[in-house]
Amino acid sequence: MDHKQEGTMSEGAIFRTAFFYVFLILFVPVAAFFASRTVLFEAMLGLDTSTSTLYAAVVTVIVIHAVLGLYVTRAFSEAEKVGKKD
Repeated sequence: MDHKQEGTMSEGAIFRTAFFYVFLILFVPVAAFFASRTVLFEAMLGLDTSTSTLYAAVVTVIVIHAVLGLYVTRAFSEAEKVGKKD
């Protein structure tokens, strides 16, 4: 009893997509924080720990917004694909 419409994603594809964005939202900002603080602000620019931590937090907020923007863009593009099939 397969009533799947043409152009819609399977449950497995939806799970993989959701898992991918969960991974991005959880791990990419953390990696960006530590990488920017350690490599960019402390090692390359020679800033003290408190200043580099503050700047790294700003980088993390920017990265979080970028990842969420990617997710929202993907969600709207999928919704448009399904809407055009109706």
